[in-house]
Amino acid sequence: GWKAEIWRIYIGEIALRGKGLGKEAMKAMMKYCFEDLGLKRVYLDHYTGNPASYLYLSLGFKYEGVLRHNCRKNGILYDVHLMSMLEDEYKELYK
Repeated sequence: GWKAEIWRIYIGEIALRGKGLGKEAMKAMMKYCFEDLGLKRVYLDHYTGNPASYLYLSLGFKYEGVLRHNCRKNGILYDVHLMSMLEDEYKELYK
């Protein structure tokens, strides 16, 4: 393995949102992927309008493209935005 997809990190308890738990979980996952597993690429996706997109940008993930009307949620079709981080980018930001 040289790459991994982060499927979802979701803070289900509304009272716990906005407290930095998602950011800490993402940082731990990134560290594990790049430092422990030695992966070269980590990628993820999010729906249009997902506020977590700002978190991913702040962590250093970069947009790669959009899968238009790719997922259905509650009967509505949503675009899915692809983001990734490469090992060199991680090292530059976190080492």
